Amino acid sequence: MITRDTILMDRHKEYPLTPSMINNLTVLVQKITSLEAAYGARFIISSGYRPGRFNAAVGGAHRSAHTTCQAVDISDKDGKIKDWCLKNIALLNASGLYMEDPLKTKTWVHLQIRRTTGNPFKV
Repeated sequence: MITRDTILMDRHKEYPLTPSMINNLTVLVQKITSLEAAYGARFIISSGYRPGRFNAAVGGAHRSAHTTCQAVDISDKDGKIKDWCLKNIALLNASGLYMEDPLKTKTWVHLQIRRTTGNPFKV
């Protein structure tokens, strides 16, 4: 089961959360947990909260949703989660989760709660 600690990865100790980030985290945990239940198998979070130096180390976008507790990356080396998400994109969007273009994420699935526009995946 996905928890706050799973997403925070102890990084909040060096980079404390603001009240807004705590709210984002609460929403993200609820939505990812619900999606995990619908998928029917456990998700492994490969990247959650990515503040400061953690985001820079992976070349994350300056305004990455990871920096505000609005996104997770789910390990998906065999592509099964990605395939399921693509078949269920309406479910993701109806639940307020938005998937990054899977052509950009070969071994993981990026999901976020921050709505954006411009492509079919909303990220």
